[in-house]
Amino acid sequence: MASRCLVLDLETVNPHDGAEEKPTVSEHQIVTAGMLWLNDDLSLHKASALSVRDGRTESDVIEAVIGELDDDTVLVTWNGRAFDVPVLVYRCMHLKIPCPWFFKKGVDNRYNRTGHYDLRDHMNFVGAAWGIDLDRAAHLVGLPGKLGTDGSDVSNLYRANRINKIETYCVTDVLQTAAVYVRWLFVMGVVSPEELELFHMSIRNYQPTQGTVQAAFDLINSEVSIF
Repeated sequence: MASRCLVLDLETVNPHDGAEEKPTVSEHQIVTAGMLWLNDDLSLHKASALSVRDGRTESDVIEAVIGELDDDTVLVTWNGRAFDVPVLVYRCMHLKIPCPWFFKKGVDNRYNRTGHYDLRDHMNFVGAAWGIDLDRAAHLVGLPGKLGTDGSDVSNLYRANRINKIETYCVTDVLQTAAVYVRWLFVMGVVSPEELELFHMSIRNYQPTQGTVQAAFDLINSEVSIF
């Protein structure tokens, strides 16, 4: 295992929303980054959400994400190879932000457990068994999955200035992605029963300091008792 793990989810808007043609990945703009850090023992270290608001720009959000990536980081995403990472890199191109971590040797080797680990890709057996999404994966580990909001709602929520709702939705996805990831490692034999329970205990004992993160934990707990 690397020294730490960063679970990342991006929420984006399409500036051409309402057009008949589906936007390409390069047309999305980042409005929120949900981040959850796991320690080297897989216990929860911190969860947060950063959004474009209150003077914080898209560049600020991107630079904050990039600043968390180093040689010892495992970046975990759900469908990140197809969406989150390309969006991040394309926005870096547009905004003139260096992002060398994504181009280091081995970072995006889809068969490794280092660098960038796209959990969706691995759980779909790198293309052999496509069909599982985050909602279904969450159900496999006893979590509620999507709770009335999904990515298609983000543009309307952003236009309505409902940033708190976007952040809460984003963190529910990040938290459930982390839970699915740790359970997947357990099934692989990488994580012991004791380490799995440590992760569960750290989630139960975590006390968020950010209101929208607390709302995400409360929302999931309203559906199931977390772990």
